[in-house]
Amino acid sequence: SVGQFAPEDCWALRRGQEHAAGPGMLTPRCNHISENDGRGYVCVPLAAQGETLGIVHLCEPNAADRPDWVSQRQQVLRGVVDTLALARRKHPMGPNSLDALCRRYGIDNTRRTKHGALLDSELLA
Repeated sequence: SVGQFAPEDCWALRRGQEHAAGPGMLTPRCNHISENDGRGYVCVPLAAQGETLGIVHLCEPNAADRPDWVSQRQQVLRGVVDTLALARRKHPMGPNSLDALCRRYGIDNTRRTKHGALLDSELLA
C-alpha cells in the first residue's frame, strides 16, 4: 500500500465504514492498495469524537486459500481501532500511536514489525 493518499482513494473513508476486498469478492479495490496479486485486505476508518483521523488496514496475502480471512482480520482491526479510540479519549493531549501506548504502559513491543497489527492486538490484549 502507499504511504499517503487522498481520502477518495479508500472506500472505507468514502463510505465511512469497513471495507473488504479480495479474490472472489465483488467489491471494488481501494486505489491505495498497490498489491493486487490475490491478496485480500480490510480497511477500517479511524475516527474519534466525530473526527476522521485516517484508516487502519490489514492485508491477507493468502486470501484465496483462506475463506475465513475477512472475519478474522475484521476482528483484529476492530480491536486495534477501539484501543486507539479509547486511548485518544483517555489521553487527549498525548501521542496515542501503538508505539506511544506501549511506552506509556511499559509494554515490550520489540517483537513488533512494520505490519504487525496482529502482534499489536496481542500486545494490547
